[in-house]
Amino acid sequence: MFPDQSSILGRAPVRRSLPAAGIVLTLLFVAMQPAVTAGLGVFERTVFWTIHVSVGLLGILVASMIIRHTVFVRWHRLLAIVTAGALGALIVAPLFVVIESLFPFPLIEDDNDPLDVFAARGPGHAILAEYLDVLPILVVSWAAVNLPLLLNWPGDGDDPPDPGNEVPPGEPPASAEKVEFLSRLPGSLGNDIVAISSDLHYLHVFTTKGRAMVIGSLRDAALAFADEGMLVHKSHWVRHNHVVRYVAAEQRAVCIMSTGIKIPVSRRRRKEVKAMYGDHSAVRLASVHKQA
Repeated sequence: MFPDQSSILGRAPVRRSLPAAGIVLTLLFVAMQPAVTAGLGVFERTVFWTIHVSVGLLGILVASMIIRHTVFVRWHRLLAIVTAGALGALIVAPLFVVIESLFPFPLIEDDNDPLDVFAARGPGHAILAEYLDVLPILVVSWAAVNLPLLLNWPGDGDDPPDPGNEVPPGEPPASAEKVEFLSRLPGSLGNDIVAISSDLHYLHVFTTKGRAMVIGSLRDAALAFADEGMLVHKSHWVRHNHVVRYVAAEQRAVCIMSTGIKIPVSRRRRKEVKAMYGDHSAVRLASVHKQA
């Protein structure tokens, strides 16, 4: 089986979850008829909310990709998601003001709404009012997209794995980068990583005990584990001692891992991967396990 890279409610990868979330939110707003589009027909409302939801989700996606290389990745999961949502709202608020000013259909303004009254004072006020208006919607929507991240992050009662517990005698201690990466995983998963797959700005980390979803860069993860594994695809990294065998056909090539998952190998890296694993990886794997 191929690795399970799931996001919303554990059902689909983030790449497919975002469009699905966008469709659901658009249909929800069209049906609810918020005040701003209450006077529009179904077609006009659909156009309006399709644009707004698409821009909004894109904004918080960009915000999350901005913070993935910063200290935010080490914050508590909920705080990191709220920060991304707040930054995304800041990015899209000016765009929303422009879109609404150019929208060809008449929008309703409520003279009794404090935000509408505030927005009428000028462009700066309009952007701030738009930000305050969309902030809660974007934060809640981003939390839904990131539900598996919320569930998989180490909690107060789940200490992160200690890499020192599984370092064989004679080997150097884990690097600071490796220790930091492992600290993001639930302790129940251990630190015997089998493979890592990227999904936009997320990483799906597969261990011998399960899977977790974290924020991060695949290249940074590969550098943290140095020569313990290799990138077999721009979106997939495998650990040497868990590759059972390499299998190639005309249409695809995969590394079959010790846990049974199949990691895709890109065409341009087939030769390198075959040279590394080839037909003898199962023998080498048995030898590594015997030594451990």
